[in-house]
Amino acid sequence: MTTSRSEHPCVAAWLENFSLSRRDTARLLIDALELVSETDLRRELIAATLDLLPRLAGPVAAFPAREVPPHESAHAEGRTGGYQLLEPGLPGSEAVLANILTGVLREGGATVGLLDGHDLESLRAHKVRTVLLIDDFSGSGNQLIKFHKALRRHKTIRSWVSYHLIDFHVLAYATTDKAAKLLRRRFGDEKVHIIRACPTFEGAGWTPEQRAEVETLCR
Repeated sequence: MTTSRSEHPCVAAWLENFSLSRRDTARLLIDALELVSETDLRRELIAATLDLLPRLAGPVAAFPAREVPPHESAHAEGRTGGYQLLEPGLPGSEAVLANILTGVLREGGATVGLLDGHDLESLRAHKVRTVLLIDDFSGSGNQLIKFHKALRRHKTIRSWVSYHLIDFHVLAYATTDKAAKLLRRRFGDEKVHIIRACPTFEGAGWTPEQRAEVETLCR
């Protein structure tokens, strides 16, 4: 018999923080959560990337999706087009994704087309043919699309695209249905690769009343 998450002693103790009138709702939410450890995230993303690479036109340059200031290019200006993989300070999930790509290279990613460099000089020298955008989670699809636009702001990338020298693909560990639909409209069905669908309130199997109570609890 499977024990629900809310029955774990630590979780049961945490639920005591809620009033009796809200405790059942909090328990409903906790039991609907799907937890993924960082170990599983790394393992599954590395495996999915290694599986995908041989099916893409190579060489392949993989970029962790990240925020770029509006109207700026992801690459530095000029022909060499330097690229800063991680921003100074406290990087977000792109730091984990960059480390995952290092793991892909360690496990033979270079033998199936993955490049190590990200600056335009390196991509040009290796005649890159696919740019793979990688994200751990996409709730709306907007960050991936904004990053795609930031890459294309550099005139060199725009030139490669116009001459059909490069193609863009997306690999995401998890997305909502909304994000998946938006990404497929943007890139094409065959160019969007998703490892798992993200659970949402809509798919939780709750009654309308239960969902309303959970939404109120989360506000």
